[in-house]
Amino acid sequence: MNNKNAFLGIIAGIFIGLSLVLMSYVTKSVHPFVYSSISNAIAIPFLFVISLFFSGQGIKDTISGNKKEFITIFMERSLIGGLLLVFGLSMSIAIRSVFVVQLEPLFVFLWSVLLLKERIRKSKLFLLSTLIIGAFLLVAGGDFGIFQSVLLGDFLVILALVFLSHSYLVSAKIMKQANAVRLQTGFMLLGIPFFIILALIFQPVSAFMVGWETLFLIILSSVSFNVIGFPLWLLSLKHLKPWVVASAIMVQSVAGVLFSFVWLGQTLSLVQIVGGIIILISVYFISLKGAK
Repeated sequence: MNNKNAFLGIIAGIFIGLSLVLMSYVTKSVHPFVYSSISNAIAIPFLFVISLFFSGQGIKDTISGNKKEFITIFMERSLIGGLLLVFGLSMSIAIRSVFVVQLEPLFVFLWSVLLLKERIRKSKLFLLSTLIIGAFLLVAGGDFGIFQSVLLGDFLVILALVFLSHSYLVSAKIMKQANAVRLQTGFMLLGIPFFIILALIFQPVSAFMVGWETLFLIILSSVSFNVIGFPLWLLSLKHLKPWVVASAIMVQSVAGVLFSFVWLGQTLSLVQIVGGIIILISVYFISLKGAK
């Protein structure tokens, strides 16, 4: 396997990290379901135009030929996993919940061991451990005080990870045949009515009337995640093992912190910088292992 494929997940992580910072900023004034509705609607024209440059199955054929996997991924990532994560994050301590989310590669690895018969080797466990240590240093600054209490939101985040991590395996299966851009277009088309209904349950119609500055940030976030990041994530699963992709995506935390530093002016401690370096080194060696 070409080593260049190992960087697909890393590039995806950079764009996803950028989109998450933008989303976090925008959803302070725009309800998450309203944000998701607008974001999905914005992404579809971009994805449709891009899909014209690819040959092979159309969106309809891509979905109809993989109905079970398509619905499973949508349910696990957009609905069940996504909603559990949103509510879990809102009911937990911010720093702790963000760190818990960084445990996703470990969950994906466990699913791979259970369902794909992935071999448990000391080298893999060591690299995953250093990755998690790096995430702890980067996100929490090495502060063990974040573990002093346990809240309901923590359990919801962990439960969300169970579904989100399993979707890696299903996505890898569907990507053996599907086109990443057309598959993502299908997810967006299916997601719009769900998110609009959910948004209208919690918010009035006027909530969709956002300002031009906010709309620009939503467009930027949607293009970063829906048009670039997520399709690259799907494409990386076509070439790499799920747990390797999950590890590579951890670059999103480094990209997110750096973007927050540049755009929002947030400070970085020496401990956080060390954590970011550990993550990058760990991702590099894990990617090389997955590319063999």
